[in-house]
Amino acid sequence: MTRPCPFTYRDDTLMAMVHTGRSDRLSSTGLVILNGGPQYRVGPHRQYLQLARRASEIGISCFRFDWAGEGDSEGIGTGIQDRRGQLSAAVQAFRDTEPHVEQIVFYGLCEGASIALLNHHHIERCVGVILANPWIDDEKIQAQSQLKNYYGRRLFSKAFWRRVFTGEWKWRNSTRIAGQTLKTSLSSQSDQSLSHAMATAASTCPSILYISSEFDDTREAFDHALNKDPLWQKARRASQWQDIYIKGSDHVFSTTQSHAELENACISYLKTFIDH
Repeated sequence: MTRPCPFTYRDDTLMAMVHTGRSDRLSSTGLVILNGGPQYRVGPHRQYLQLARRASEIGISCFRFDWAGEGDSEGIGTGIQDRRGQLSAAVQAFRDTEPHVEQIVFYGLCEGASIALLNHHHIERCVGVILANPWIDDEKIQAQSQLKNYYGRRLFSKAFWRRVFTGEWKWRNSTRIAGQTLKTSLSSQSDQSLSHAMATAASTCPSILYISSEFDDTREAFDHALNKDPLWQKARRASQWQDIYIKGSDHVFSTTQSHAELENACISYLKTFIDH
């Protein structure tokens, strides 16, 4: 059963939908789905809606909502590091309407994944987090990743060299952008506050499922931090960490195949928390 569940945060009404798990399989675990970026609670390509329906079929109740100032919710939007109050209010509303829910798993895409990781330890009995292509707001890391992956791939691309030799390549603009990227990647300054806050939070998370796409700049930047930053390496050792890599997928898992693989990975993970 799916029904609206508006709730109040400060003086604003935020819109949410609750999917109650099947009564013959009802679990004490609940799934809270977090939007990333200016997304509506249905999700890109109806991703959040379909995931909630799949999870409810195995007895896990789900809660998906619009952040303040987004979708159908009132209020003013805030940065991703200022969502703790909204998240706490959302989880409380979920538990009030679904009193059988005792423990929480978060699912987040992009910024939603970052928010889930940053705040899991502020939510009572949060037992796991699903990270789908998490966002790290660090220009230096993004530039280094872009040099390695985007520009590195182009050097071995037949289509690129064909454009060069036929004069189709706009070299002035391209070299200017590449130069700026190189300069940023070599900068001695790097704002790693968000990345380090996420890594510190990850080290205390009981269980993490990291789902990544093949064709995604956001994922490449996150992987760069994951593999190079000692704080992230420590976090991976400290928590129960699982990796799922989906070939052929873009940032939002928009193809039928990648969407199915995403859902299947999430459902398999959620089943480990079912208490019967």
